[in-house]
Amino acid sequence: MVDNYLVATNTITGRFKLSNDAIVRLSRKGHIMATESLGARREKFDDSKLLRHDPILVEVIQELGRKASADGSSIWLTRISNPHYKVKKFDGIETIREYPSAEDAPGCITIVKDDHLSQYNFEGLEERLAAEEAAREASLEAIRVKVKEIQEQKLQEEAAKSTKKKKTTTKSKKKEVVK
Repeated sequence: MVDNYLVATNTITGRFKLSNDAIVRLSRKGHIMATESLGARREKFDDSKLLRHDPILVEVIQELGRKASADGSSIWLTRISNPHYKVKKFDGIETIREYPSAEDAPGCITIVKDDHLSQYNFEGLEERLAAEEAAREASLEAIRVKVKEIQEQKLQEEAAKSTKKKKTTTKSKKKEVVK
């Protein structure tokens, strides 16, 4: 049986660059570099340091589809059958070159089971996700309260306009009766 591996590549002129949504998802899944770059400038996240065969990166790309790519890139997954590969670039367009062994291509990437785990910190991940969810829920509740306040304020304004209109209409009717 031949193993199959998925490797992320950029398929258009430009460079391999993940979208902010993809970086956020990587962070939520425990990716250290993604987590460190959140809250900082986007440039702090170095896409070139990602293991292109990282199963969690592959999962994020599968979840987001085209939305995993930042402007100026188009990230797709390429299926390969050998665990030894190099990413070849020409004008930013990337292709995968497979090798039967690491000896056939010095400097090639060799996929080793769980080699991506060094880029992740799973300690406290459940607590961080629960805290994020609680903060998101609190934000949504604050928005709901604000929307309700605005709706009530509009109702009060409409009621005040309606009362004012009735008074104006009543005054004009009285003037007509007097004439």
